[in-house]
Amino acid sequence: MDLATVRSLTEQHGEGWALAHAERLLSLVALLAAKSAYDHQVVAYAAYLHDWAALAQWGSARENHAARSAQIAREQVLALTGLEQARQELVIEAIALHDYRDTRTPP
Repeated sequence: MDLATVRSLTEQHGEGWALAHAERLLSLVALLAAKSAYDHQVVAYAAYLHDWAALAQWGSARENHAARSAQIAREQVLALTGLEQARQELVIEAIALHDYRDTRTPP
């Protein structure tokens, strides 16, 4: 599943907010990391997928949406992307740790 498809699914199921939210994140990353090297594709997959569990298509209001979004990414999307396993794990880690209520220290 290529990035354009993931973006399209985010737009299609995003209830009017998810695509704009993801693209704002991507704009902020580009601004903050303008002089730094980073994996744009990994960041883009993480941005588009990080809130999928908050969407009616995949989630539930009762779930930890960060953990559930990471699970969705792992089980339903990333294996279809062609990303190497190490890059898939970076996407999953970014999604799992994105919730401000998560008190774990990122690696």
